[in-house]
Amino acid sequence: MQPRLVDSISGGRRFNRNLSFNSHSGEELLWHTQVLDFQLAGLEESLSSLKVNTESTFTIETRNLGKKMHIYYDDFYFSVQWKHVNMGHGKAAGFDQGTKNTTYIHGSFRSSPANVELEASQQAELADARNRGMLSISIDVDVRTQWKDISGLKSDKFDARIECKVSINPQIASGSQLLFQQCEVLDFKCLAGC
Repeated sequence: MQPRLVDSISGGRRFNRNLSFNSHSGEELLWHTQVLDFQLAGLEESLSSLKVNTESTFTIETRNLGKKMHIYYDDFYFSVQWKHVNMGHGKAAGFDQGTKNTTYIHGSFRSSPANVELEASQQAELADARNRGMLSISIDVDVRTQWKDISGLKSDKFDARIECKVSINPQIASGSQLLFQQCEVLDFKCLAGC
């Protein structure tokens, strides 16, 4: 079962890059991921202290649109970055995703290491983004995954790296700050002789 990358198109514009492959049962699986909400806390304190101490809270949706294949996930590892400055880091437990299933991964992740010093130029750029109500950051997701179809045949294990680019309005004090999201599968490596 060899995967391939496919683009989701809406109005002629790509909004997500997903994974698709044909199983031995003849079914084409589409694996889809997107960010549903996002909130960044601690930005004001980080700007005033010149030390990054933020918490990123978000929900990611992952969908298995297949009718005959299960997807097995090991633990998910998340890293939230703004221009190589870590604004959240952590992991969420893996799970078995059944057929025609939508699963929501929710977590709060603190910057790691905490209290990394901001340079004056970084502080100025972050303050400008806050004042404009538009901060662009990325969520890197690393996960090991495997598929099994109804005949019992399993795929090899794969390491997947997904990047979700998001724009948020940090002026929003409560609720989701999300303005834009686009997730893309950057890498998909087979761990055995595929």
